[in-house]
Amino acid sequence: MYKLNTTIMKKLITILFIGVLTLSGCSSDDGNNIQDPLIGEWKQYSYILINTDGSETETIHSPEDCSYQNTFIFKSDGSVDSWLYFLDKDQECSLLEDLLTEFTWLKTDSNNYKYTFRQASGELNTIDIEIEFFQNDAVKIERFDGTNEKTKYIRL
Repeated sequence: MYKLNTTIMKKLITILFIGVLTLSGCSSDDGNNIQDPLIGEWKQYSYILINTDGSETETIHSPEDCSYQNTFIFKSDGSVDSWLYFLDKDQECSLLEDLLTEFTWLKTDSNNYKYTFRQASGELNTIDIEIEFFQNDAVKIERFDGTNEKTKYIRL
């Protein structure tokens, strides 16, 4: 298993959090057929650093970037399929296998979600996130775990 730096882990956690948000919108007992807008397949589009003055600096991934390959499928049953990539020691884009397991999500209110996942190390994590939906095919996710970043995803 490759050691991951904190930036990569933060990006992976954000991606997982999106998965949780997508799945939390529907339940079999909600009495209607409204589907959470997060349900579907999403690809990482950009990384946004929140500066100390509150401004944001966005880095848009090109299709050649390894991070651009990160993909999540949020399902109505609360499960998330994810494919996360990193640059290995040979600077090749490689799939991170079995990094996260037991990935679940819960919608807590309009744009707020909670996701829980188990890392390969066995550590169980729960993170609160807020999702901003725009253009019907894009989302911006902000995590509330002490990080100073956001991530944008586009619907496939």
